[in-house]
Formats: sequence, structure tokens, C-alpha cells
Amino acid sequence: MVENFKDLQRITVTADDPETVLRLTSVMVPKMRLQNALTEIQSSNAESTAGQENNCDNNLITEKITSGYYEGQDISRPTNVSKCSHGGLVDSSREKGTLTGGINKESASRKLSPHHKLHEVAAEYAVEATKQFFENLRATVGDKIFARFLNLQAVRTLALVIDDTGSMGEEIKSVKKLSKNFVKETKNLVGNTAFMYILVPFNDPRVGPVTATSDANEVIQAVDSLEANKGGDCPEQGMTGLYKALLQSVQDSVIHYFSDADVKDFELAQVVLILAKQKRVKINFILSGRCRFSRWRRSTREEPRLGSQDLFRGLAAATGGQVLKTKKNKVSVLVDIIGSKSYATENSDLAEVILLCVSSESKQDEKDTPFMIDVDNTLEDVLIVLSAEGDPGITLFNPTDDKPLQTAIYSQFDHIHVTEVTNFQGGQLMIRVRCTGPYSLQVTGRSVLDFTYQLSSIENLERGERKQLLGSPVKGQTLLLTLAFTKPELIEEVNLLSLINSTGTVMESFTIKKGQEIHSDSLHVLFTPSFKRFRFQLIGKTMEGFSLRRIKPTEIKIEAVRMDFNYRTLNSSTRINPGVTTKIPLKIINLGNSENFTLKAMDDLGFTQTVEPRDCFVAENDTAEFSLILKAPADATTGETTTVTVYALSASSDSPSNYMVFYVNVKEIENIFQPKCEVAGSQIATCDSVYHLSNCSIITWNSSFNVFSPGKELLTVTSKYPELGRLDVGPFEKGMFNTSVSGVYTSTCCHPTASIFAVDQNGNTAVCVLSAVTPIINIKPNIKFTELNVLVGIKSKFEFNITNLGTKNSFSLQVSNSEYCIGYVTPININMDHKEVVRCKVVLIGSKKTGSRKTNLVVDAIPLAADINATDIRLLEMDVIVKAQTPKISLRWNVTADLDHIPYLIIHYEDEEELLFQVKNHGQAGTFNLTASRSNNVQLWFVPNPVNLSNNETKVLKLIMTTKQNRPSEEDIEVSALPNWSSKRIKLFSKKVQVIPALRSLVPSGEVVMGKGAIVSVIFTIINVGRQQQFTLKVSCPGSLTCHVSPDEVVLKPNESILADLTMESSTTMEQNTIEVKVMARPTSAKNNTAGYLIFTLETTVKNDIIVKETKAEEKMGFITILIVILSCIVLVALCLLVMCCFRRKRGSWTVWKTKSKQQKQRVKVELSTTGDHADKSEMV
Repeated sequence: MVENFKDLQRITVTADDPETVLRLTSVMVPKMRLQNALTEIQSSNAESTAGQENNCDNNLITEKITSGYYEGQDISRPTNVSKCSHGGLVDSSREKGTLTGGINKESASRKLSPHHKLHEVAAEYAVEATKQFFENLRATVGDKIFARFLNLQAVRTLALVIDDTGSMGEEIKSVKKLSKNFVKETKNLVGNTAFMYILVPFNDPRVGPVTATSDANEVIQAVDSLEANKGGDCPEQGMTGLYKALLQSVQDSVIHYFSDADVKDFELAQVVLILAKQKRVKINFILSGRCRFSRWRRSTREEPRLGSQDLFRGLAAATGGQVLKTKKNKVSVLVDIIGSKSYATENSDLAEVILLCVSSESKQDEKDTPFMIDVDNTLEDVLIVLSAEGDPGITLFNPTDDKPLQTAIYSQFDHIHVTEVTNFQGGQLMIRVRCTGPYSLQVTGRSVLDFTYQLSSIENLERGERKQLLGSPVKGQTLLLTLAFTKPELIEEVNLLSLINSTGTVMESFTIKKGQEIHSDSLHVLFTPSFKRFRFQLIGKTMEGFSLRRIKPTEIKIEAVRMDFNYRTLNSSTRINPGVTTKIPLKIINLGNSENFTLKAMDDLGFTQTVEPRDCFVAENDTAEFSLILKAPADATTGETTTVTVYALSASSDSPSNYMVFYVNVKEIENIFQPKCEVAGSQIATCDSVYHLSNCSIITWNSSFNVFSPGKELLTVTSKYPELGRLDVGPFEKGMFNTSVSGVYTSTCCHPTASIFAVDQNGNTAVCVLSAVTPIINIKPNIKFTELNVLVGIKSKFEFNITNLGTKNSFSLQVSNSEYCIGYVTPININMDHKEVVRCKVVLIGSKKTGSRKTNLVVDAIPLAADINATDIRLLEMDVIVKAQTPKISLRWNVTADLDHIPYLIIHYEDEEELLFQVKNHGQAGTFNLTASRSNNVQLWFVPNPVNLSNNETKVLKLIMTTKQNRPSEEDIEVSALPNWSSKRIKLFSKKVQVIPALRSLVPSGEVVMGKGAIVSVIFTIINVGRQQQFTLKVSCPGSLTCHVSPDEVVLKPNESILADLTMESSTTMEQNTIEVKVMARPTSAKNNTAGYLIFTLETTVKNDIIVKETKAEEKMGFITILIVILSCIVLVALCLLVMCCFRRKRGSWTVWKTKSKQQKQRVKVELSTTGDHADKSEMV
């Protein structure tokens, strides 16, 4: 969402319909003033006399609009007019002059904020005024532009920056396919999802044309005109291409950069980095080549210039992107991956989210370096991209069993490994990385749940003054991070904001807090970072109980220098006149060591002339002032906006010490000649007799008017509701001035009034109100009750309808307050046509109890038309009773006695277990939905559910549980209640649940080998580990086998076992094969649709050349047989050695070595000799 009027202008001046833009501008400024006026009128609480600082009741000044002046600010509080102080203990101006106290809304303390009781009402009024402003804005510009302006539509973005020189043919072909598929798939989505497409081709010296559009035809036209041009020289204007793409990019988007060359325009690198960080844009570099160092020619083999390579890596690391180096014939694979992130989904709300963002500049080898991620239930899939200098590899593990997961490898190149996980059910996932560094690892997913943030600086903690950061934070600065979520209803809680470094390590964490009162739905973090570089990581939990983890990839850097506007002399200086030189006063504050700084600035429209002075010395804790000189061309268009980047370079570093980015827009010298619209002649009340009847369409009316524009050119003459009548204007051409234009409006008496708008080039608007009826005020309310109960300190609301039975008129609604309650009514102002019905809402807050008495609530409608003589219209009047505040709604639980002593619940497979428990409501009556925590093993539901509970009512509820699978498990199940009016779950109880399978089996072997026509018998044991039941045994085998199990029916008591026999017979014609035979058991008491559960699976192999004997479970002869064979072999070897030792061979003959008894044994040398070519070459044995 845009944050100020300058952003609005920037967006709308590029709209397709300039008429709508100017109408938007003309409506927005006065409505902004209305919003501010209403806020100040309802909350202004200046003290009227001295000495009343502690008693400021009933002294509101509601007829004026004023600011709250603070002692010590640049502008002091005027003394000659009634102006208010900011107030509070730290504002000494609160005691000066006749108006003491203050109008701040900083606290709930009377001393700090005298009218603290009105803060919530004032805030509610501001909200309602803002709503009304946006409703009027929407009616003026139309739904399409309004939705785009506030980012209300799901916007998909695809931003491409591509080198279009002659060597980029493959890349351009892939980009064309990607772009056309992006448009096609986005258009096919339900709800006509909006998209933003950005294309910037570049070479040297040309960059562009820039395409930034949401029109499908323009995308196709731009893509078709993209082609590889001649020119093989290097390098190219890559940074200029990125700069132009960043100017068009929306916040939190991605840019993909394609090139096979180095960059030439290094001087723009700093500005590219600044804009990317300011808009939080991630940049991915897809590089398919490089320039040779010696002769500046393209190459796909030699190493690139070190400067360009470092630049790409640095930009990618700072923005959270990656450098993906690949061969040209592999670019299409990477483009397909980009496409899968950009459009490959039927859900328009799905967007890319970051789960892990890691990089390392180390050149060492990574060997199974582990990283953990949390996969929550909102993620559709997970994509893991590892980019490394060499040999990238990834292995995924489920931490619970430490076993590798089966995944789909998208692609694996020399420098890139891409893996996709689509079948993971959620939970933690471990990634082990192998590669040669440097490397970068990024894990993304597609989800409907993500967060965005706004980072502000706290200028004064006591007063709560904050300011949006225009650059990087500075050291020691207190920061406020405000969070917003895309689907907050999917979140149960958010716990921590962590600051993580480039390796993903958490350096420090801060607790996320909820806002108070009217900001109770907001989340924020107030913190002072201790580390110089970090990224934001959010940790929480989804409503399904999964851990939630999201990362914002943009790196935040803490600096020692701050840049800002010099507010002492600044006076609307970000708006400049065409052809006039303008100075914008700025300042630089140095919180670090004394330094010499060089100041630089540029903007995209070339308005920047220079910076004065360009160089300055700033001592430690000192401030220096400088000016930015701008000049727009004399023919610059009003509303034209340029993005200005100002940054400071220190003498000791090449990177910016800090920067600021802001918008400067062109304004026209004030036009004192406004357009005029006048009704021609007198208006005749043609429709008085029929406008309120059903046959009102039988009579038509018309009215003439004249429009005159003495100043700027006249752009449009339109009616507010074109579908209700016909408008004829002529002769009329856009750009006419100093001339009159006549028009005639015609309609039926069903619509007896109309408004004509004339808008000139500056957005000045003239209005004619046409009417065919006599002005009549007649408003009828529709309300069904006459008495209202309100609690002290609690906001109460009720709604009612009002119908305009008179002619078209404008009204202001007003509530009369009393000492017992204060309140307001919305909408504040109403413009009602005849028979129009408007829904109104009254909000009341009790101040003190009325006791036995009643107070009176009165709502009046005050006509705003000056030409109608009518008094205020009483819409409703009712009695109000203010009571003391009752306890907040809560749901308590009481568990029956027989459940308290049970440590855990046991569920048998195929059985339904029921648990009775009581709940008692100690709060107000309501409806509660009962839920249980997510389980992979147990299915749970409640009877009844939901449950209606009155105050102090107790009900017995039933929790029914069944198992999902026949395997033992144990887990904690948490039961909660969710009130219909709240998203906060109330925990009732938690119990350990143990799942016990019904049967176990003991099988001697998991596989059997048999021959053709053979019969095999397998004896197995069945053990009943559950309760006593009767089971039917069945066997499942293919038709080529004849299988039978006996007994086929058995009754087993708990822990009883029985032997069973599985007999299998193969046919003589059966082919050699391996098949599975399954033995199943089904309780006879189970439901008919229950398939039973598996006892065991036996892998059976049929071979052609073996004879298979019967196998019995109790036989243990196999081990003995093996042992006998081994012993026999040992004895045989020993005998052979003994025989060899008894003989010797001499030159081909054997001689027995004889020994005599009682003679000591002697060593014998045995020589082996051979005959033939190698005779007489003896060898020692």
C-alpha cells in the first residue's frame, strides 16, 4: 500500500485514463482535509482556563482545528491565537498562556493526557472518516484503479532484465515462452487476478524500451518485438537495465537478470543496491557466459572479470537473491523453474515465501552441512536451490527417523542443484549440503500465508514519536517494526522476531507484542539491534498446530551516518515548479568517527542538477547541512514524479555510508481561475407528482447547464452516475479553455436529480446539481428496539437503517453525549438519493453507572444544504442503562472424576473409544466450536459440536476417537474451545493417547523361495495384544498361486497366542517371478466396509531350477547345518596341510622326510623346481 500522497500521484499519473487521474487528485486533497478536520474536531481538548490542568472535563473546543505544539520544536506555539500544546509532563509549554494542558493521545493517564477517556472515540472517528474518504475516492476513480491503488487485488509480478545482444538467442527464446505462459495462466485464474509485467532489454549503449504494464496485449507485443541484436562486444549496460526495472517494481517483488556478459556501468551499482533494499526487491542473476579479460569478447569458458563477478554476488547476497551460472543449453530449465514460481498454480492467492536464505563466501568444501526448516500446512510445495562454485549436492532428511527422503531433482548442473519436495506432510525438514564454496542456498515455498512489514525509527520514546526510515537504520537507534499478514485467520500465534545472519544463525530475538485498544489487531516489535547486518525471521504457529517460519530476504545494515531533510528550512520543497531551479535542504549526521564524505544524488527523470557542497567533513556526533539542486523542464507535466536517491560515500569505504530515497513531483503554479458550472435557466419540478411512485419511468425530464474554464484546459465533463441518464455535451474537445461548453442531461422521474462534474488539467472541479423535484427533506429510520444496555468502559454497537423519502440531499449525523456515556454515529456525512437506504452504526462507551436511572440517547440528522429551510431531523431517541463491567467471556472445563486418575487413553485399532467430559461456561452465553490438535494416528470428533452454553451452564460432551492405522503410537492430544466471536482458542485439557494394534505376528522368514508345481507351508504365530475378539483370517495372493490359511477363524483372549499355517502351491506353468502374499485379519465385530488389517507380508520367489522343501517355524536346523559344514571344511584343510608336510619335492620328484623316534625335529628347506625354459630357477617355499 502507498504511504503518502506522493506515492498516490506516482501510481496514478501512469494510469491509462488521465481523466480519472485528475478527478482522483481533485477529490483526494479536500477529502484529506476533511479527514484531518473530523479527527481534530472530535479529539481536540485544549484547556480553556488556567488552573484546570487536572480537571479538563467538558471544556472541548470543537469549533476549531489546531495542532499540538511542543516546547523545543522548531516552531513555537503562537500566542496571539487560540492554539493548543502537545501536553504531558515533558512538555513545559502546557503551563504557558491562557490555554493550558494539551491534546496529545499518548497515554491513559490524566496527567499525561487530560482527555484520555476520549482517545478511543477519537480513533474510531478517525477510522470512520478514513473509510468515508476511501469510499468517496472509490466512487470517483472506479473499482479497478481503486483496487490497484490499495493493492486490494492479488497481484502477480514478473520482472525480467535481459541482455538482447546477438549471443543471447537461447535466453531470449526461453524468456518469450516464460512471458507468454505467465500472461496466459494468470488470465485463466478465477477472479481475473491482476498482474504486473516488467521487461527491460539492454545492450551497449542502448537500454530499453521499458515495458511496465498490466495489459496482456502490451505484454505480447513487447515480447514479440524482443530479439537478439547484433553486437558481440563486451561489456553491457546491465546496471542501467536493473535501475530502470527497479523504478517500476512493486515492493517485495523479484527481478530476474539474464546475461552472458559483464557490466560496463559500475557507477550505477550503488544506486541499484539502494533502490533494491528500499523496495525490498530480490535480484536473481542467471549468467550463461562472461567477457574475456583480454579483448572484451564474450566467452562461455574463461573466468569473468573479478569486478563483475563480485558485483553480481554482492547484489544477490544483499537482496536475498542468487547467482545462477549455467550453460546456454540449460537456461530453459532455469526459466521453467522461474515459471513454476510465477504462475504455475490455480490459486491466485499463492505467493512465493522464503523459508531459508543462506550464503557463504568461504572457498572451503562443505561436507553434509545441516540446515533445518519448518514446513507448515499452508505450503503447497518446497523448492531448494543450491548455487555453488563446484559439485553442488543436497540430501533431505526427516529428523524424526534420520532417513533420506525421496525427492524430485529438477536439475543438477556444474554449479546448480535444484530439488523440489511435493509430498512432505509437514513438520521439520533437514537439508544436508555438499559443495565447494562460495555457495548460496535458498529454500522457498508457495503459500497463502506471508507477512510484510514497515520499519520506523522512534525519535522520542517518551512521546512515542516515530518516523518512517528513508535509508538504513543507524547504531543505537530504537526501531519499531509493524507487522501485517496476508491471511491472519490462519495464524494461532506469532512469538518471536529473530535477527539472523547470512548463515541462518539466530543472533538475537525479540518478543512480538499486540497493540492496545483500537490497535488490538496490530502486531509490532520495539527493539534496538546489537548487530550490524541481519535479516528478519518470524516464528509462530498456524491454527493447525504447525510451526510457522518466514524470512524476509533483504539484508538490513546498521550504519553510523544518518541522512535526513533539514526541517528547519523545509517548506513543501519536495514539490517543484517546471522550469524553476529548486533547492531541497538536507543534512548528514555522523554518529561514528570523524570522516570526509562525498555526497552524490541522481533521479530517473534527470531533474538533479548538483549537490552543494559535494564534499564535506563531519566530526563525530556532528551535523553538516547541504542542498540538493533540482530543475524540472519547462514543459514538465503536473503530477510528474521522479525518484530521487541521495547517498554519502566516506573516504574510508567504497560502499555508501547511508542513503535516503524520496519522491519529488512537479506542481503547477497555483491556478486562481477555477472552472465554473451553472444551471441554465430555472429548474422545473416536473417529477413532484410521480418520483415516489412505481410508474415514475413514464415521465422524462431534462435540464441544461453551461461550463466555463478560464484557466487551464478543460479535460472532462461527466455525470456522477452515467447509467442513470443521458448526458449530451457539445461541441467539446479535451484541452479547451477560455470558452463555454453547453450540455443537456436527460433522465426519467425515477431519478429526478443528477450531478455534473467539470474537471480541468490541474484537477480543479466544478459541480452542477440538477433537479426535477422540489427539495423535500424526509428521512425515516428503521429500528426495532427502544432501550439499550451499555457497560462501563466497554464499547457497544448497534445498527439501524435510514431511508430518504424526500429528494436528494446531504446530511450530517450527530449523537448527543451525556455524563454517563459518550459515542458517535457513522457514517459521519451522508449524501442520499431519493429512496436510497443507508446502514448506520452507533458506537457507545459507558462512562459511569446510571444505577436505577436511565440516560437518553439522541441521534439527529443535520441538513447540509443551505437553500433548504429545515430544522434538524430527529432520527431516533432511546433510553440507555449503563451498568458495571461484567467479567470477560471465558470457558472453563470440569473433567469427570473417572478421567482425572487415568494417565493416558488407550485406543485399539478398529475400535471407537469414547471419552466423556464436562464443560462449564462461567462467562456470557455463547456458541463454542470444539477442536482437537492435529494427529497423524488418531481421528477425533465431538458430540455435540458446536455447543451452546448459557452463563454457568454445564454440559456433558463426548469425544470419540478412532485409529487411522494399525501400528503402535503415543502422542498428546489437546482439546480446545473456539468462541464464535473470537479467534483465540481456549485450552480445555490435554491427554496422552496410546494406540495399540489388535494383533501381532511372528514369522520365521520374510521371504520364501519355491519351484514350479511345489507346495510350501509356512508356520507362523499370532498374538492378540488387544482385547478378546473373534477374528477371520484371510490370505491375498495372485491367481498363479493357490493359497490357504488355517485356521480361518479364531477367538483369542488378551495376550493369547496360536500357531497358524499358510500353505502355498504354485502351478507347473508359472513363470519365474517374485510376488507378495499378504495375510489379513478382520474382527467379526467390525463394520462391513472395514477391510481389516495386515498381519504380515511374505515375499515369495518362484524359480525354475530348485526343489523347495517344507519350511517349519519351530525348526532350527539351518544354523546347525551351517556349523557342521564349517567344521568339516576346517578338518579337511587340516588334513591336507598334514599330508603336504609329510612330503617334499626335489627337482620335480617327491622325497619323504623321515624322522626317527626320540630324534629332535629339524627345519627342512623345500625347493620347487620346474623344467623347460625356466629350469633350475628354484624358489624358496
